[in-house]
Amino acid sequence: MNWMLVFLALCLGLAGGLAAALVMQRSHAKTARELAEELFRESEAQRKAHLETIVENLKSSIGSLSQDALSKSTEELLKLARSKLESEREANTKELDAKKSLLDGQLQLMASELATMSNLIKGLEEDKTQQFGELASQLKTAREQTAALMSNANILADFIETERKRGEEALRESEERFRAIANASPTPLALSRALDSFILYANEQLGLLFGRSSEALIRRKLSDFFHDPVERQALQSALKKHGHLQHYEVMFKRVDGTLFWASVSVQPLTFEGTPSLLWGFSDLTERKRGEEEVRQARALLTATLESTSDGILVVGKASNIVSFNQKFMEMWRVPESVMASRNDNQLLTYLLDQLKDPEKFLAKVRQLYARADAESYDVLEFKDGRLFERYSQPYRLGNDTVGRVWSFRDITERKWAEEALEKALTESEEQLRQSQKLEAIGQLAGGIAHDFNNLLTIITGYSKFLLHSLDPETSVYQDVEEIRKAAKRAADLTQQLLAFSRKQSRQPSPLDLNEVVTGLTRMLQRLLGEDIRLETELEPELIQVLQDPNQIEQVIMNLAVNARDAMPKGGTLTIETANVELDQAYCRIHPGTRPGRYVRLSVRDTGVGMDASTLAHCFEPFFTTKPLGQGTGLGLATVYGIVKQSDGAVDIHSQVGQGTTVKIYLPCLASTDEALATAPASRVIPQGTETILVVEDEGVVRTLIRKIIEQQGYTVLDAVSGPAAITIAAEQTGPIDLLVTDVVMPEMSGPELATLLTASRPDMKVLFLSGYAEDALAHRSTVGPEMMLLKKPFTPEELALKVRDALDTRS
Repeated sequence: MNWMLVFLALCLGLAGGLAAALVMQRSHAKTARELAEELFRESEAQRKAHLETIVENLKSSIGSLSQDALSKSTEELLKLARSKLESEREANTKELDAKKSLLDGQLQLMASELATMSNLIKGLEEDKTQQFGELASQLKTAREQTAALMSNANILADFIETERKRGEEALRESEERFRAIANASPTPLALSRALDSFILYANEQLGLLFGRSSEALIRRKLSDFFHDPVERQALQSALKKHGHLQHYEVMFKRVDGTLFWASVSVQPLTFEGTPSLLWGFSDLTERKRGEEEVRQARALLTATLESTSDGILVVGKASNIVSFNQKFMEMWRVPESVMASRNDNQLLTYLLDQLKDPEKFLAKVRQLYARADAESYDVLEFKDGRLFERYSQPYRLGNDTVGRVWSFRDITERKWAEEALEKALTESEEQLRQSQKLEAIGQLAGGIAHDFNNLLTIITGYSKFLLHSLDPETSVYQDVEEIRKAAKRAADLTQQLLAFSRKQSRQPSPLDLNEVVTGLTRMLQRLLGEDIRLETELEPELIQVLQDPNQIEQVIMNLAVNARDAMPKGGTLTIETANVELDQAYCRIHPGTRPGRYVRLSVRDTGVGMDASTLAHCFEPFFTTKPLGQGTGLGLATVYGIVKQSDGAVDIHSQVGQGTTVKIYLPCLASTDEALATAPASRVIPQGTETILVVEDEGVVRTLIRKIIEQQGYTVLDAVSGPAAITIAAEQTGPIDLLVTDVVMPEMSGPELATLLTASRPDMKVLFLSGYAEDALAHRSTVGPEMMLLKKPFTPEELALKVRDALDTRS
């Protein structure tokens, strides 16, 4: 840098000297011209013209001195100027002498003027001589300065050459040092042109990174090694924006095509006068592999956390939320905004608002955070009745405890089940006794139902025959009618016993309880009497239930009778219907029920009520507080059995002097599209000509059935047992259109007989007779769910109608 300043100063000095010499030359020329012009203005016209010629020649001679003349010696310039002047003077003198003779006449007149002119010319010559002397002196000085400048220029050239060699040597040494440092560096390095990424230099580490020798990488473009052109463009844009890059991650491809991630740092510089880029690479393969392993481990951990049914929360030492699963948010009903804060204190505030005892919860948290290695278990109670188990363990990394893991498990239903079980165990003795009574009555009812219903069928059937043959005005008719009524009451008692033991045959259908209550209103009013007012509060949009209408009527009638007997001095009986939703809390204390939609039927009276002791036994069979002979003790027991058989629930609330309320819950019909069942209208007993095979082991019942069927025009074949029926069917060459058979028979059951006969006669229809529901239910899977069944006891009209329905049923 110093030698450049010296060279510049020398050049400026040389230029200044040349300029001064040129200005001085022009100044002297101007002075000579001015003197000649003044001389000629004072002379005669001819002499003026001649002198002008002399001055012009002089001017031309002086002006012809070019820049090249400055390089000659001052003496040569002076001789040249004097020679010119003397030759001009001699020419002038000769010309003046020649003209002097011609101007003799005028010489004297002009003598004084010539003398004056001569003096002037002499003075001019002297002045010009003096001026040319000064010019020669200045030219000499310029030559000396030029010589000095040339000397200095030579010195400067020597200096420049020396510095150039020194710079080249320093550059060579610098490049050698750079190469030595770059080759020794563990960092892969590359030097490329900024314009086209042409590689100018690559160290050995870069060759190892790209899978090729460093010499082979030189003269290739670095841009060719980028895997994704979009990533390459993004890097170039970032470099253009920021001027340099630090730790920019991008994917490259090796010479063999394999891919790898690298962190790149780029620094611009000038190399040999060319804008260049210095690249530093860091192989991220191991780091990326580690990150992928961590990612997979996190994914596995997340999948594990999300697959568990427990809510998990991990909190660090600084009260920061480290991790949690979706189940935790769902269990605690935590909004996304709270979890997004990752602040344990904010989350804790939200959790405390849901707990029944937040202080106890907070005390346990503080205790555990004070003891970093402690483990804990407790149960949390919520304001809405939920119960959570809470587990807490230290969160460890190696041997260091860095936080705490909280695990929550919803045990609400389990606790409810345990409480229900505990309640059941507490009442086990009482329930066992009641269950034994129910079982005993059920066995009794099952044992007598078949034979008893056969007897009732005979009594009812023949009573009907007698009534048809007698005059209604006679006393005998009235006696037979009383026999029929007694048989009907006996049949009702049998149905109550079967209902209580949950063995009553049911024929459920879509049912509107409002219509049932409305249909019973007039009968209930007569049953209650004039002293008791009947009120109804019916839900207008009541949902249908799937129940047996006869059983529901029986339930309402039994409850109305009990209410009437509890209001001997009169009062009010209110029947209410409503749509309700049963929750977990209710179902927890009513085993057998499920949460969901129900229809509630409430019967409320203003009677004497019951004390706690009476209330505890009210559903027991044969338990009654009525005087002897005024009650069977089966009213509420029958209600209980019917409701339980219908998958419902029953509650009873009563206080002495406050009346009694019975609430019955029946499941809603699953589909509202089913047609509402309606009671069948009265039908004319149909006739027929088909052939019917009757199989009944009880002779009197078989004879009655045959008589009833034959009166309707049918052809009847009868058999005492299943084998006998098979023999008759084998001998019958014509069709047998219907098989009417008892379900339970000694040698072969009715369903077994039906299976054998329908195998050879597939068009034959089947009608089963039974007085006991379990008879039919036990064989339903054998004959199919659509089996036709007629319950005993039955009337002749019921049998005739059922036979026609069976014959008209499509196969």
